Amino acid sequence: MEAFALQFSDRTFMLTVETTDGLPRIQGNRDQLADVLFALVFRADRVIRIRTWLENDRVRLSVSDSGSPADTSFMTIDECAEIIADHHGEMVLWRTPTGCSTYTLDLPRQTP
Repeated sequence: MEAFALQFSDRTFMLTVETTDGLPRIQGNRDQLADVLFALVFRADRVIRIRTWLENDRVRLSVSDSGSPADTSFMTIDECAEIIADHHGEMVLWRTPTGCSTYTLDLPRQTP
């Protein structure tokens, strides 16, 4: 697990990244998938956790935050979900009563 402090414009974030070694590659447009990840991170509030793992032969990536999402005009959640669907994946949102959010991306692994 790695932790970073990030500064975007007037906002400061604490970012924690947990990755699983040996994850298979996913097939898709690198720029589009990076845009989705950036949009989810940029929407998050102050404390962000990014996690990756393999489940049922699919690559999972989640972005969790500590509170109310920020408004951003970079990319809407619907646009993010559409890009993930175009990559034969799924995006699910989980919210807690305290306002924390977790977006989980479920993507197929690259076929040989």
